[in-house]
Amino acid sequence: MITKALYRFLGLNIDYWCREVARLWSLPSEQLVLEREAVLAETGPLNASGQPVRTLAQLSSSSVLSKARLIDRFQKANAQKSPGKRYFSRHTSGTTGQPTEIILSRAELSRLLAVRDYCFRHHGISLGESEGRLWSEHKGIKSRVMNFLLNRRVVCPTGADAVTRVLELLRWKPTYLYGYSSLLLEAARLINESGESFPSPKLVVCTAETILPAQKAFISKVFNAPVAEEYGSTEFDIIGFECSKGHRHLVNPWLVVEDGPERCLVSDVSRKSQSLVRYDLGDSLELSTSQCGSLGSKQVIKNLQGRTINRFFYVSPDKKVHSSIFSRIIDEYSHQYNEMFSFLATQEHYGELALNIDAVRLTNADDLSEFVRIRFEKECGTTIRVTVNAGAGQMQAGKRNYFIQKLTESI
Repeated sequence: MITKALYRFLGLNIDYWCREVARLWSLPSEQLVLEREAVLAETGPLNASGQPVRTLAQLSSSSVLSKARLIDRFQKANAQKSPGKRYFSRHTSGTTGQPTEIILSRAELSRLLAVRDYCFRHHGISLGESEGRLWSEHKGIKSRVMNFLLNRRVVCPTGADAVTRVLELLRWKPTYLYGYSSLLLEAARLINESGESFPSPKLVVCTAETILPAQKAFISKVFNAPVAEEYGSTEFDIIGFECSKGHRHLVNPWLVVEDGPERCLVSDVSRKSQSLVRYDLGDSLELSTSQCGSLGSKQVIKNLQGRTINRFFYVSPDKKVHSSIFSRIIDEYSHQYNEMFSFLATQEHYGELALNIDAVRLTNADDLSEFVRIRFEKECGTTIRVTVNAGAGQMQAGKRNYFIQKLTESI
């Protein structure tokens, strides 16, 4: 299989780490704590104050690491990176509107992919099998090559030919479907209305957004496949994954997750390339203990807040696109003009977008507005109005999705 050959070529020992994931979760909880202590003693990651953390007690008493602090650390560390050392990079614009760069060694990336493989194997799927992805489509040769190597096809189920493209994806016979909850729901709605037949995938994985039980049931019925919820982030990949019995288990044995009504803090005891100690993800979740031991930890995610499924931008009552397009456009602008800022996009009227940004160095809001308008028209073939509000006080405090839908009309 080409994807597994790629992993081997890159020196990623996923099979070994997958066995290690299973071994660690088979241990009694007290033994797992000792294993984490041993890893911490070796790695000694730095907390937000710059102090090395070598015990779980030191970890629990450390101050919270914000995303802004992580970004600042990355920029300084990147300038001092050892020449010749191989790193893998992950980049995201983030649901909070703050672009974040994550670097990983071979072993670190192998562990993250092994956790994913461990979760997939629970559902009878192996990492590298064909994936039908319902996602924002990235055009260009780099994306096409990457999708080919990873054995996946990507479709965004919007536009006049959405049904045709989704059916083409399904008739490609992907082993599983993966994507934004909102896009999977939209694809299911379109396919259900079409009445067309297609081969059923083995599994549907919803990620990035919360989804209601009724919506999951609808997706499962339309695609004739079980639906599993994934909770993760670019920084840690999969944090929680739903087992076949319906529990969202914590699944990465090297992560220490702290829940709470205001925020979710995650620490990776194994990470050396970047220290992630009590990192504030911006979500709010509640953990509980289950008697289910079929996957990962018996700690399961009971409630999760901070992510929303209402992420469509409406050009008109009859035309909509997924809001992730704005994250991608802002990300492109930031790289092209070396302007990094947080943003919050909102919609109150059809075809109109308001961009609230908290920027120190941005001097011309009109340039940003025009950039977003032109890029949107190029990708979607239609013109929208873009208003930029720049300056201190424009951003809301706490958890921020990068898009908030405020249309008062019934949609």
